Amino acid sequence: MFETGDLSTVALIRRLRPDIGSEFPAAPDALVLHGYRVDASEQEVLSAIPTLTLEKVRKFSYPNLFYSEIRSGFVHEGDTTSLGSSHPGGTRTADISYMNVIEKPYRRIHFSVEWLCKVAEAIGRNCASDFYLPRNPLPVAWWLDGGGV
Repeated sequence: MFETGDLSTVALIRRLRPDIGSEFPAAPDALVLHGYRVDASEQEVLSAIPTLTLEKVRKFSYPNLFYSEIRSGFVHEGDTTSLGSSHPGGTRTADISYMNVIEKPYRRIHFSVEWLCKVAEAIGRNCASDFYLPRNPLPVAWWLDGGGV
């Protein structure tokens, strides 16, 4: 879709958050986006663009972006990848923001440490009761590939 230059679904995606259009300044590269303003659930995206697959939507999900652009970069290279940022975008605090830079890629995703800590704590709370239960077999399809919840 985007990586191939096919922008035929852009209008459909914009319809998900039509009120955001009024926030775009004359120079869009100066716009700071915050996740809470632009996020959409899997179901919203799939309803708006029925031709997308669940796998494609999850490819651009926060779990996958965090893993591929932040975590992997820091583990393997000591810094984020070129699509991630260790600095927040704008001056307001937000769990997730997109930092604007002058070279490609022009907008990079940033996850606040506070938000990541909340996510980790929630995962710990939700799985603690299952820790001593027998292990389930590995899934046939992983979450990123459209499997599981």
